[in-house]
Amino acid sequence: MGSKRITREELKRLKRKRQRHINAVITLVVSASMIIVLAISVIVFNDRPSDAEYGGQMHVGVKSDFGTGDLPVMATPIDASAASSEEVTTEETTESQSTEDESGFVVPETTLPSVEDVVGNDWYPKNYEKVKAVAPLSYFDDTVLIGDSRTEGIVLYSGLSNLNAFAYKGLNVSKLDSEACITLPEYGGKYTCYQAIEYTSFDNYYCMFGINELGWYDLDVFIEDFSALVDYIKSVNPDANVYVESVMPVCKSRESGGDTVFTKEKVDEINSLLLDMCKKRKDCIFLDVGAAVRDDDGYLPEEGSPDGIHCNADYCKRVLQYIRCNRYQKK
Repeated sequence: MGSKRITREELKRLKRKRQRHINAVITLVVSASMIIVLAISVIVFNDRPSDAEYGGQMHVGVKSDFGTGDLPVMATPIDASAASSEEVTTEETTESQSTEDESGFVVPETTLPSVEDVVGNDWYPKNYEKVKAVAPLSYFDDTVLIGDSRTEGIVLYSGLSNLNAFAYKGLNVSKLDSEACITLPEYGGKYTCYQAIEYTSFDNYYCMFGINELGWYDLDVFIEDFSALVDYIKSVNPDANVYVESVMPVCKSRESGGDTVFTKEKVDEINSLLLDMCKKRKDCIFLDVGAAVRDDDGYLPEEGSPDGIHCNADYCKRVLQYIRCNRYQKK
């Protein structure tokens, strides 16, 4: 028998894999400078649940199409007993930062303006329109957050019990179809992010990647992999709303401390590429969640982070509130 011919698509796939291996080597070199950051993160995030408490990773909550019952909701380190399943009326209006809504969700005051007054650099296709009302907390019943440790923080520190997430610390877009790190508790075992997407069904997908890829040599590969994620979501759930979230800013102290990876310049560059990707695709929304935690100079305020990269609880809630205030629907 003759040798099997490699198709053009397969060849492109092999080239992408090769590029990922190159990126991995480059990232390994950069990783030495990140060891201190990780050590600090362990200390400042010591109030997070242990791997034994939540299986070492985020997992999906109640929205599943397996047909064998609801999945258990992920426990969070914050008391969510005040959360209510009652849906807020669509006429819900925003109030000042320190106010508490019907379900006990509080957006604390910070040095930044009220989230409701923040105008981000969102972009959405022509067949979409912005929803004027703030999303009720029940909106997250049919929503899943996909990402890395920054997404973990939003889930863990929100105080809400109905947040669903496919997230894991250190996860990047090149590993979504290969690293089995997502737990679906009802069915046992661990799954890749792609498998978790295939086995479940949500109305809204919020995807946040980029902070772990800032040190990549070729960001075009990052955009290609991110776009493949959107393709996969659309192939599984064509009617879903897909939000590509901006990479949130880092603290200025990272740059002043000599960090050459976690910088405002690199964050701005990767966000520009993500925005261009959404505009070219015309089937997903660019949601500038970074605007909720960005000061006038484009940095994450020092008060908002324990390590210059990850948001603390107060700022994680600002991001969640930005999502509630800036959602889009098909016309």
